[in-house]
Amino acid sequence: MLNQKSKEKINTFFSNQYKPVLILFFALTTIYITKSYFNATGTQLIQYGALVGFSQMFLVRLLGNLILLKTKKGQIHKWVGVLFAPRPGYSLGMLFVSILAFTVLFLNAGVTYWNVFLLNYLLFSFLAGSALATLVYEVFGFKIKDLHINYQLDPDRYDAFSGALIATIYLGLSYLQLPETASPLQYQGAILLPLVFALVSLMITYLGAIFFELNINKSEYIKPFVSVISSALLIYAAIKLVPYFLPFNWLNEGVEFTALQVLMAMQVGILVGLVSGKAVKAYSYLAQKYIDFLLNKPFKGLIVNISLRFVINGVLALLPLFFVLSGLMFSYSLAGIYGLTLSFLCMVSNVGVSLIILRNYLNPKRLENISHRQKMKLERVSPNFKKLLMKWFKVSN
Repeated sequence: MLNQKSKEKINTFFSNQYKPVLILFFALTTIYITKSYFNATGTQLIQYGALVGFSQMFLVRLLGNLILLKTKKGQIHKWVGVLFAPRPGYSLGMLFVSILAFTVLFLNAGVTYWNVFLLNYLLFSFLAGSALATLVYEVFGFKIKDLHINYQLDPDRYDAFSGALIATIYLGLSYLQLPETASPLQYQGAILLPLVFALVSLMITYLGAIFFELNINKSEYIKPFVSVISSALLIYAAIKLVPYFLPFNWLNEGVEFTALQVLMAMQVGILVGLVSGKAVKAYSYLAQKYIDFLLNKPFKGLIVNISLRFVINGVLALLPLFFVLSGLMFSYSLAGIYGLTLSFLCMVSNVGVSLIILRNYLNPKRLENISHRQKMKLERVSPNFKKLLMKWFKVSN
């Protein structure tokens, strides 16, 4: 029987590593269902995928931590730190190596005609191997605890980027009978397009992040410039990649699609990502100005204060989500579900840009730089509209 201390260690481990545990379980379940219920053969693909997935994840984590240890000081540490921040197993470097390893594995798998079952074997065995390597490394591996880097990759953006890429790869299977293209890879173009674009976008994101890190004292002036340049480079990459991997036009289930439509969907996604990021910044800026305005004025104009709060928190806060949904709907009208997922991949491809507002900047309880007295004043001068209505209903009843 395990003692209490051992049980606590196990609970802590699984609470911190629940994502790789879930990925491992889901991947193995998918492989089992594909093999048992659909009688699809592909044992060799499973072996290759698991081996490559485990090896690339374990080596990147090991080498990443060792390199960070050797370059703790100086400019080289910043270059390496941005690549492996916030930790090697959850970083731009890990994403890049994983996508590159899977792309090489996909091209050298020896399959002449892909279907969903074979892709299941290759992809989910790759994910299972990567998840297993993560768990093994957490138990036995060497880790850097203090990474003094300002740039941090948002975990939610990491997951969204990975999910959008996987969805687009699967939808690319519906375009297996494409006409000849400039690419010698032919029918694999619709699958390879999101993979190659993801690799290019990660390189662009890394260059922007390192430029920001090396000029941290001018970060407020650099951020807008970097996001615009990154979006321009992503659009240029899309213009070059789409004609190479996709034909000029093709039919899919009686509907004609063109490379231009796919390119427009990608451009819409990139621009929506840029505009949504600017809207998020505008919301946080106006929210801060509104708080400063309230703290420097006497207690009056309650209706005006509540109205301004509603406009900022109820209207402006929803603009990024409105842009994202509108962009996805327009992309779907251009290139169907494949264009929609490819557009969303483009939205999250500029990994340093936020698409939606995750924090209520006007909630006094979350404000850290003001005193308790100032928080109480904010509650009086600009009360929460929902609480105000509830209080009014209580009084009226």
